[in-house]
Amino acid sequence: MSSHRNCAIAVAQGPALHAVDLLKEGEQVASRYTVVRFLGKGSFGTVYECTDSMLADVAVAVKLFSRAVLKNHKRSKRIHQEMLACQRVNHPNVAAFYDCIQTESVVGYSMELVDGSSFEELIADRSNLSAREMVRVMKQLLRGMSAIHKTGIVHRDVKPSNILLTRLGEVKISDFGIANHQLPEAQEGSCIEGVAKLSTDARVMKCSMAGRIVGTPLYLAPEYIAEGVFDLRSDLYAVGAVMYELLTGRVPHCYATLPELFLKKVEMDPEPPITINPACTQPLSEITMKLLSRDPAQRFQNADEVEREILKMEQSQEKRARKTTDRHLVGNLFEVHRNIDASGKVIAHDDTEGVPAPRPQRGTSTALTSKYEDPTLPRNSGPTLLPYLNIGIAFAVLAALLGLSWERLAKPVEAPVSAIAAHAPVVHDYDQSVPRFHGPAESKATIIRSMQDARRMREGDDSHLP
Repeated sequence: MSSHRNCAIAVAQGPALHAVDLLKEGEQVASRYTVVRFLGKGSFGTVYECTDSMLADVAVAVKLFSRAVLKNHKRSKRIHQEMLACQRVNHPNVAAFYDCIQTESVVGYSMELVDGSSFEELIADRSNLSAREMVRVMKQLLRGMSAIHKTGIVHRDVKPSNILLTRLGEVKISDFGIANHQLPEAQEGSCIEGVAKLSTDARVMKCSMAGRIVGTPLYLAPEYIAEGVFDLRSDLYAVGAVMYELLTGRVPHCYATLPELFLKKVEMDPEPPITINPACTQPLSEITMKLLSRDPAQRFQNADEVEREILKMEQSQEKRARKTTDRHLVGNLFEVHRNIDASGKVIAHDDTEGVPAPRPQRGTSTALTSKYEDPTLPRNSGPTLLPYLNIGIAFAVLAALLGLSWERLAKPVEAPVSAIAAHAPVVHDYDQSVPRFHGPAESKATIIRSMQDARRMREGDDSHLP
């Protein structure tokens, strides 16, 4: 994308009516601005790049009009419209107004000089523009248009050359040369003596300059062409035309002559962007077509509505993207689980998958570290249970060992009667055949003797007792 400096005031090439004589580099304007270079001529004025000594020599765009222009009431009113529009709008996506200028010979104003490019270059280089970037700049354009409309201004000349881009990718709307005001506050006096006030009579809302169509034909709304009326929805139509160019690389209506273009605008709908550019999403195509509706009542009614619709589209796309990512994640986890070998290691697939590994050489170990190393074994596409089986067997063996140890610790030990009398009360089994006690173990001979004593006691023979 080409990158160059654009003044925030669009200029048209050609002779200017009562324009200021061209100033040379280094000349001073109003003892404040130093001319750096000539930028171009507009309908009534001349535009320069200057440095502003009151702003630490910041580069600004200066548009100057000859005092002779002010003698024409209509042109004086247009100049007032332009300057008042610049003054009223304060938004990051609108070129900033700095100050009014008046001397004995000229009047004018200074404003932001955008160091970057315009939407014309963006459209020409749209093949390198991602859908996300396209939506980002369109949202900035809509925010700037919303700020303009909320001050009661209809821009009336929204087109790619009047939408500038800074080097950081910020959108700046410029050129209020034919802007019109719809609010009563616009009747306030001009900042420059001799410039006519703006009338908000209903006649102003129709074709200006004695019925002559004002604006760029490609971006004029159908109601303005057919009836000469316009409002903020006419600006939204122009925004839709710019969006159409970004999406398709061409204007909404192809034409050979201006009458043919105007007829198509009034009687025909353009082809949906998605049919021209399959990469365009259906929601974005529908938003663009609604902006280009021939009936103003069928369009979005303000720029905020368009931005909300775009935000809804983005949220819906993010939800679908998250679902797709979740499905891919689950699939990847299953694939990893499927590729676990007998030792519990993950088998990484490479370009040699499906090629049988060589058989082990004679004299080497034939133990297999992976089932895939033996070409005679069929590939198993399902998950293996062998690692889980090994873990289960290990738990079972551990549980069995713990159970045996606990049984040995809890089992009572037989002892002689003497030991019982000395250490603990006698506790008989359920069959009461052998007395038991809970005490220390004796030698084998002692245990046998105690068992014999117990048998004699049951038989009633107590002669052996002392």
